[in-house]
Amino acid sequence: MKTTLELPDELMRQAKVRAAMEGRKLKDVVAEALKTGLLLTAAADRPSKGIRVEADPETGLPVVAAVTDAPGAALTREEIVRLGQDSHYVEDLQRAGLSL
Repeated sequence: MKTTLELPDELMRQAKVRAAMEGRKLKDVVAEALKTGLLLTAAADRPSKGIRVEADPETGLPVVAAVTDAPGAALTREEIVRLGQDSHYVEDLQRAGLSL
Protein backbone atom coordinates (compact mmCIF):
# COMPACT_ATOMS: atom_id res chain seq x y z
CA MET A 1 0.00 0.00 0.00
CA LYS A 2 1.28 3.44 -0.84
CA THR A 3 1.20 6.06 1.88
CA THR A 4 2.85 9.34 2.79
CA LEU A 5 4.56 9.82 6.14
CA GLU A 6 6.31 12.82 7.61
CA LEU A 7 9.42 11.60 9.43
CA PRO A 8 12.18 13.48 11.26
CA ASP A 9 15.11 14.31 8.95
CA GLU A 10 17.67 12.46 11.09
CA LEU A 11 15.54 9.32 11.23
CA MET A 12 15.10 9.36 7.45
CA ARG A 13 18.84 9.87 6.97
CA GLN A 14 19.58 6.85 9.17
CA ALA A 15 17.12 4.72 7.21
CA LYS A 16 18.65 5.79 3.88
CA VAL A 17 22.16 5.04 5.14
CA ARG A 18 21.12 1.60 6.36
CA ALA A 19 19.38 0.82 3.07
CA ALA A 20 22.47 1.87 1.09
CA MET A 21 24.86 -0.07 3.32
CA GLU A 22 22.74 -3.21 3.12
CA GLY A 23 21.98 -2.83 -0.60
CA ARG A 24 18.25 -2.83 0.11
CA LYS A 25 15.34 -0.68 -0.93
CA LEU A 26 14.45 2.14 1.45
CA LYS A 27 10.83 0.96 1.63
CA ASP A 28 11.98 -2.50 2.77
CA VAL A 29 14.19 -1.07 5.53
CA VAL A 30 11.39 1.22 6.74
CA ALA A 31 8.81 -1.60 6.63
CA GLU A 32 11.11 -3.89 8.62
CA ALA A 33 11.82 -1.20 11.22
CA LEU A 34 8.12 -0.42 11.57
CA LYS A 35 7.25 -4.10 11.93
CA THR A 36 9.96 -4.57 14.57
CA GLY A 37 8.77 -1.49 16.44
CA LEU A 38 5.18 -2.69 16.41
CA LEU A 39 6.21 -6.11 17.69
CA LEU A 40 8.27 -4.55 20.47
CA THR A 41 5.51 -2.20 21.55
CA ALA A 42 3.02 -5.08 21.49
CA ALA A 43 5.41 -7.05 23.69
CA ALA A 44 5.69 -4.03 26.00
CA ASP A 45 1.94 -4.12 26.53
CA ARG A 46 2.34 -7.58 28.06
CA PRO A 47 4.08 -7.74 31.44
CA SER A 48 7.48 -9.38 31.13
CA LYS A 49 9.99 -10.32 33.79
CA GLY A 50 13.43 -8.78 33.50
CA ILE A 51 12.90 -6.26 30.70
CA ARG A 52 11.10 -3.03 30.04
CA VAL A 53 10.49 -1.51 26.61
CA GLU A 54 10.51 2.29 26.39
CA ALA A 55 10.50 4.80 23.56
CA ASP A 56 13.74 6.70 22.99
CA PRO A 57 12.92 10.39 23.65
CA GLU A 58 14.88 11.59 20.62
CA THR A 59 13.91 9.06 17.95
CA GLY A 60 10.75 7.51 19.34
CA LEU A 61 12.21 4.07 18.57
CA PRO A 62 11.79 1.27 21.11
CA VAL A 63 14.59 0.69 23.62
CA VAL A 64 14.75 -2.48 25.71
CA ALA A 65 15.93 -1.80 29.27
CA ALA A 66 16.69 -4.29 32.03
CA VAL A 67 14.53 -4.08 35.11
CA THR A 68 16.71 -3.25 38.11
CA ASP A 69 16.29 -6.66 39.75
CA ALA A 70 16.98 -8.56 36.51
CA PRO A 71 20.18 -10.68 36.42
CA GLY A 72 21.82 -8.46 33.78
CA ALA A 73 21.19 -5.32 35.82
CA ALA A 74 24.12 -6.18 38.09
CA LEU A 75 26.62 -5.91 35.23
CA THR A 76 28.80 -2.84 35.04
CA ARG A 77 29.08 -0.80 31.86
CA GLU A 78 32.61 -2.15 31.36
CA GLU A 79 31.40 -5.76 31.68
CA ILE A 80 28.68 -5.16 29.11
CA VAL A 81 31.15 -3.56 26.68
CA ARG A 82 33.54 -6.48 27.18
CA LEU A 83 30.77 -9.03 26.50
CA GLY A 84 29.96 -7.20 23.26
CA GLN A 85 33.61 -7.16 22.22
CA ASP A 86 33.95 -10.87 22.98
CA SER A 87 30.86 -11.60 20.92
CA HIS A 88 32.21 -9.63 17.95
CA TYR A 89 35.56 -11.39 18.26
CA VAL A 90 33.93 -14.84 18.13
CA GLU A 91 31.76 -13.79 15.15
CA ASP A 92 34.84 -12.50 13.30
CA LEU A 93 36.65 -15.78 13.91
CA GLN A 94 33.66 -17.74 12.62
CA ARG A 95 33.45 -15.60 9.47
CA ALA A 96 37.15 -16.20 8.88
CA GLY A 97 36.63 -19.97 9.25
CA LEU A 98 38.64 -20.10 12.47
CA SER A 99 37.73 -21.24 15.96
CA LEU A 100 38.92 -20.62 19.49
